Amino acid sequence: MCFTLRSVVAAILLLATICSDAVSQEQPNIIVILADDLGYSDLGCFGGEITTPTLDSLAENGLRCTQMYSTARCCPSRASLLTGLYQHQAGVGHMVYRDWGEGYQGSLNEKCLTLGESLKAAGYATFVSGKWHVAAHNDPPAHSLPENRGFDRSTVVRTHIDSYWKVLAGCDIYRDGEIFIKGDNEKTNLKNPYRPDQDFYTTDFFTDVAIEYMEDALAVKKTPFFLYLAYNAPHFPLEAPDEITAEYEVNFEDAEWLATWGSGWDNMRQRKLVRQKELGVVPQQQQLPIVNSFHNQSVMPGLQTGTTLIQLPAWNDLPDDVKKETLFRRSIYNAQITSMDDNIGRIVRTLKAKGAYENTLILFVSDNGCSGEMGVFGTHFKGGIYDYTAGKFEKGKFIPGGEKETDAWAVKDRLGGVGYQKDNYDSWKKFSGWATSQGQGWASYSNTPFRKFKKFVHEGGIASPFIAHWPKGLKSKNKIISHPYFHFIDIMPTLLEVAGIDYPDHYQDKERMALEGISMLPYLVDPEKSMPDRSLFWQHETHSAVRKGNWKIVTDNDRASPIEWELYDLSNDRSETHDVSDQHPDIVSAMNADWQNLANRVHAKPFPEDRDLPTVRSSVKGANGRSLIDSWEPKTSSDIRISHLSFHPNKGSTEWFEYEFEEPRKIKTVGVYWFDEAQAAASFRNERKEILPRSWRVLAWIDNTWSEVSVREQDPGVERDQYNYVTCVRPIHTKKIRIEVQLHDELSGGVLGCRFHAPAQKDVEADCDDPDDELQRIKTLAKATLDDDVDEFNGYSHLNGNRPEFDGWLNKQNNKPFLQESIPKFLCSHEDYTEVFNYRWWMITKHLKEWEENNKNYFVFTEFPGFPGWASNSGAIPAPAGHQFYDLRWMRDPQYLKSYAEYWLSGPPSREMQYQNNCWLSTLPRPQSHHYTSWMIDASEAMLKIHPDAQWRDRLLPSMERHQEIWDLIFGVNAPQTTTHGLYKCLDMYDANEFTISTTLGLIASEGSFSDYTAELNKEEPYKGQERWRRYFTDGKGWQAAFKEGLKSKPLVYPQAFNLDDYQTQPQPFGGNHDWYIDKDGERKTKNPNSYPNCFTVRPSLNCYMYGNLHSLANLYSLQAAEDGGHASKQKADVYAKRASELQKKILDSLWHYPAPDDAFVFYKKRGSIDDPFFYSRLAGDNLHTGGVVDQLSLVRETVGYTPWYFSMLPHDDSQYDIAWKQFGDEMGFRQPFGMSTTEYRHDFFNEMSYGWNGRGWPFQNSVVYKAYAKYLRDYKATRSTISEKDRQLLYDHVTQYVELHGRRRSIGEWYLPRTGGYRMPGGGDVVQSLPAMGKGFGDVQDYFHSTFPDVLIEDLIGFQGSHGDSFEVHPLLPKTKWKFFYLGDIRYHGHDIDILWKEDWSSKTPGMQSKLFVWVDGKRVAESNDLNCPLQVSLY
Repeated sequence: MCFTLRSVVAAILLLATICSDAVSQEQPNIIVILADDLGYSDLGCFGGEITTPTLDSLAENGLRCTQMYSTARCCPSRASLLTGLYQHQAGVGHMVYRDWGEGYQGSLNEKCLTLGESLKAAGYATFVSGKWHVAAHNDPPAHSLPENRGFDRSTVVRTHIDSYWKVLAGCDIYRDGEIFIKGDNEKTNLKNPYRPDQDFYTTDFFTDVAIEYMEDALAVKKTPFFLYLAYNAPHFPLEAPDEITAEYEVNFEDAEWLATWGSGWDNMRQRKLVRQKELGVVPQQQQLPIVNSFHNQSVMPGLQTGTTLIQLPAWNDLPDDVKKETLFRRSIYNAQITSMDDNIGRIVRTLKAKGAYENTLILFVSDNGCSGEMGVFGTHFKGGIYDYTAGKFEKGKFIPGGEKETDAWAVKDRLGGVGYQKDNYDSWKKFSGWATSQGQGWASYSNTPFRKFKKFVHEGGIASPFIAHWPKGLKSKNKIISHPYFHFIDIMPTLLEVAGIDYPDHYQDKERMALEGISMLPYLVDPEKSMPDRSLFWQHETHSAVRKGNWKIVTDNDRASPIEWELYDLSNDRSETHDVSDQHPDIVSAMNADWQNLANRVHAKPFPEDRDLPTVRSSVKGANGRSLIDSWEPKTSSDIRISHLSFHPNKGSTEWFEYEFEEPRKIKTVGVYWFDEAQAAASFRNERKEILPRSWRVLAWIDNTWSEVSVREQDPGVERDQYNYVTCVRPIHTKKIRIEVQLHDELSGGVLGCRFHAPAQKDVEADCDDPDDELQRIKTLAKATLDDDVDEFNGYSHLNGNRPEFDGWLNKQNNKPFLQESIPKFLCSHEDYTEVFNYRWWMITKHLKEWEENNKNYFVFTEFPGFPGWASNSGAIPAPAGHQFYDLRWMRDPQYLKSYAEYWLSGPPSREMQYQNNCWLSTLPRPQSHHYTSWMIDASEAMLKIHPDAQWRDRLLPSMERHQEIWDLIFGVNAPQTTTHGLYKCLDMYDANEFTISTTLGLIASEGSFSDYTAELNKEEPYKGQERWRRYFTDGKGWQAAFKEGLKSKPLVYPQAFNLDDYQTQPQPFGGNHDWYIDKDGERKTKNPNSYPNCFTVRPSLNCYMYGNLHSLANLYSLQAAEDGGHASKQKADVYAKRASELQKKILDSLWHYPAPDDAFVFYKKRGSIDDPFFYSRLAGDNLHTGGVVDQLSLVRETVGYTPWYFSMLPHDDSQYDIAWKQFGDEMGFRQPFGMSTTEYRHDFFNEMSYGWNGRGWPFQNSVVYKAYAKYLRDYKATRSTISEKDRQLLYDHVTQYVELHGRRRSIGEWYLPRTGGYRMPGGGDVVQSLPAMGKGFGDVQDYFHSTFPDVLIEDLIGFQGSHGDSFEVHPLLPKTKWKFFYLGDIRYHGHDIDILWKEDWSSKTPGMQSKLFVWVDGKRVAESNDLNCPLQVSLY
């Protein structure tokens, strides 16, 4: 062994000090006990209700200090406690998960000396048991581990502790009968290791280890011992012995206990403050502060900070079930503390039994205030339904507000997102990971009487209970020290003085920093001793403070310039309720200087995000330059999860941003990632108008002037969703580089990132020639793509308030595994198709919820969240149900759709009256299932083709029949001798088509009932010279006014009696039984014969829906008859087949029409007319209030005219109807620049700007028409001739427009503007036209589930054609040259797994294209085709 002169001298000095008379008694044993996340007032001796007899006894027979401070967080506090330095000086300025350089290495450095090293040099046997947490989380350096920092024996968990129990998967403490503590000192060997059949609990285990160490040391009795016992209690997760938890549950229901301690966190805080004053642990003038909630906000990767939100909810405003669950969580939290106290009792009893009690110094502290991490109630409380940043409770009801919380802690839920609750406690109590805490409500109680929580440096985050007990050395008993203020940095110098040694400036040949703290021993020996003022320093995350004497400055944002400090006088305001900074600016200034000096001296500054980074400036004053030097990588150009540099409010100008480096840098490439809010979907409020710029260039600072850099690219890129790189013709050397940006006229811009290195080349996995191997590669890639896409989508809700949150139990934390398990996978060479496919499934998860009604549980799917009056009781709406069924049938597990179908067909909506049934022009009582038209029976059969279930079918068939009977009863036209007799009528909007031109034309035909509205002519375009009321309806302003008035009439009151078994109700003019109506100006007038009529229309839509229902009833009864041979089933099948055939004939005879010169009410003056026939709408034959006008044709082509093909109801051998499809590809018809219109453009009344389907695009109808056209091609044209590439191209062009409408930031809304691509602002208001590069998209609420896309892609474009038999067909309508490959798989069909893979070229080595499509059933390749567009029949067996 080699000694240097310096080390020998140091050892001699240490030995001399030990032998001196500095301490007039033998060295005591020393035990430092550290609790984890314990609140200031949790212990009984500090006013708490928790049973802590051991610690209370130590306090009663020792000292309590009321002003002991931690550093606010786990790792930093441990670093200060162990070293006597500020945490930054010891290398643990933040946590242990990142290394950001000096002050923030994340491990104890070698510039400090630990308690183990100091006391070992003083002759102590040194031990540590418990949570270490001052070494790097991954690959910690040896010098940061306890066995190398002076501890003779150590049993520690180096990092955080996920669980108290032995059984948690991945737990690095104890599992399967073996202790797992990596790198433990070899001397640490328990004599009695735990057995696999015994419960392992960390608090017990760390105590067992400590007692063994103590007993071994006391048996030798040659040297004193030092024990550092660092419990992880009561840090989350909530895990405690059941028997202790049960005791607290009983207390919270015991009237006598509640009378003493209080009920709920508000009342209990007040009572606790009274006890604290009686105990003397708070000043008599102490007040309770208002406590606000907080959430975490990112500063940079790995560094978050707490951001204050709104006041915590009052206990009495909470629902009873919430109170119950929070009390259960508090019971577990309390039990953790009582368990810790019980174990400290074991330590004390051991000392007494060994005769060491009198001369053992015990110090007890907590590493920070009680934790408020993971929300007001704790993570996964009630499935996260209350996790909103500004949500409030009022009289037992929760009102969501702000953004949905997405804290990273929440991803640990292992119960499918239902929440960790008492009723499922057995499922999570030993498997919760970090997913449970008591939340901020109870944490505020634990920190009484202070503000804020762990992480913050207000008193609630840093005030620690402090107990000192040493019978032989400290003579004062039950004494409270209130005046001196101490810090963890004082523990090291105190123990050195107790041990009788000095602190060396060198140790093991390395210079060590001088101690920051002072010895507390003089104040512990003499509690009346006064302390001179001294400065204490805090800095954690963005929270900082300085205390000097009774003055304290504190802030939650030390990154501000200048820092906005709060100032408090702690002599009478430790609760920090009265900020006096405005009254004492000189004090604030002086203390700010102290903080700045200390921050620099201890290496808290520069902050991690500022280190080794350039300075960024911008032409826009106040622009966020820091956003361009963080390490966040954007996923899209509208990635609002990360900050960006904005040129707002400047528009149309030349702007710039520049970097200045500390040293000249060689730059070869420059890449810019542009921000583009236009991608944020149609309803994003684009007030800032930050979009892609017109152009940009690079300049460098050379020879003291800015010079343009020559680059190889002629036009530097302005592409979305990527870095746009330019390459310098020659590398440049410069300290400053500038990017100059030219904005579009009247538009602004922004930048998400800038890089000065070439893009990394991604390794691309080579294709496989073998189909089976390639399938596995593509499947893996498809699943990974889904994961990536879901990550992106889960960030969307932070964009604005118009994108709703999840309606059910699925959320951002659990939807990814649900989607992986539940949906088909799709991947193709067109990225937008893949992403929109995944987006639409993600969107669907937002609408799936569980619903209980009439004591039965259902799965339901909403159209948009909430419970509008026009919805069923569950919030689901029948209008989109047909489309929803068609999409949902592709879910791998059919239970969700089956339950949803039962809800409509046989559940409460099938019987109960629609509440709000008078919200448009008329009232008509009807069941909730029939409030809007739909084709649920047809859609149920479509589901049974994918997931056959004869038992379910047969159980639901009677309900399906009853469902159709109600359509017949209420909506059948009963007008013999009229054209429309026997067809079905729509009332106003109730086929989900709302107000359309065809309805307007019907009203024109009924002008005798509208004489009041025809007198005044419009004086303005676009209806100049026309009757004012025409615009009134076509633009929708009239019915909007009527709607508002209707809502004043108590729309939830039934206007008429409702009895489905004896249905006698009649439609009424708008206003129901009221004696008023709304005139053309929106004013209420007395009702007269000319008030609003009922406008029944007979449309192709509803009538074809009814055909589809009748045809499916025939099919389903035929299946039943074939299976059971039942005569009754066969009879019913024949009846419904006959009815379907009769209805088909009526539709063809009444609604298919060739325009003729004598047709009335023709409005084709602006853009010309054509005489091609089409399926038109008519006024019903039994209109009651239209002046006797019936059967009147509404001569306007609307896309509802394509509905017959959706149900394949046209004669296959009759080609006369094919001509209708000319309008699908005609821009004067329905093909528009940005998407399909609902009305032909050539009609004079075409108006995409009005609400209603007078031209405006409607995804609901796109879904109908795309399927109708695909069926026309497969079922009709292919049987008479051939499908051409032009035919396929037309379908592909339409669907591609639809994909593009989803925007780069994916969304689906209710409508779009097909000609201009513009959209309306949220909440109504004027229409906003397209602006250059502003993108296009949907309007109204985003993530709107009223249309299909997965089904369009699977069945219509890819051509997966299911059947009731044991086979299927694959018949793609994809043009051969559009994609290079596609994969559609994980399809669950008839209980089998189907995969389909097509590639344009299967071998890059073989000349030419080897196009081939393969099909697998249950992993076995069963079919293939060389022709992409040739139908391929596939048998399951």
